[in-house]
Amino acid sequence: MDTTSLKKIFLTTLLLLCCFVFSPAAWSQQLEISVRKTNYAPEILRAMITEKQQIIMNTLAEFAAQYKASPNSVKKYFLRQKRQKFLAEQLKDFVVSEWIGRIQTLHTTENGKAYLVIEPAMLTPENPEQNLPVPEFSVTIGTWNNAYTDLDYNTLILPETPLHTWLANFNEGEWLTFSGKSFAGNEDYLKEASPSEADAMLSP
Repeated sequence: MDTTSLKKIFLTTLLLLCCFVFSPAAWSQQLEISVRKTNYAPEILRAMITEKQQIIMNTLAEFAAQYKASPNSVKKYFLRQKRQKFLAEQLKDFVVSEWIGRIQTLHTTENGKAYLVIEPAMLTPENPEQNLPVPEFSVTIGTWNNAYTDLDYNTLILPETPLHTWLANFNEGEWLTFSGKSFAGNEDYLKEASPSEADAMLSP
């Protein structure tokens, strides 16, 4: 399969990386049609995912595994601090650029505002001797899903905007390329919306 078949999509909305909130200023107005595929072979994804995305996703998985394996709450606290430092080094400007992901959730509120959740692609190790991610590990990027929590962020996608109209052409499970800029967060460098420390570390 030609790797160029996966079209780039630059969203005009605000997304969460590991539920980290991204600011609208980072999104381009350019909209393109995505291919209608629910799965890609690992070799295709490996050729398309940027090195930066691979490094960040793999390291987040390593932090999750260390967190789960630790019985010590103090050590878990320091692991979160260490992850915060890692993200600050990797995303100094709070921007992710041309990440590959799959639409996990695409719904609307009662008044028609769309909310979106994307699951960034992650490659499993090529070497079977390398550690696999813990089963609980997952990363999602998305808007808030209700008007109340969205008051300070304005992430919901408004009706009659180009992006809202354009999203009508997509379904959950489809792949896309996205870019975005995050809001700053206190404990995780980027804005993180998980309800507990464990959720923030294992399934941010």
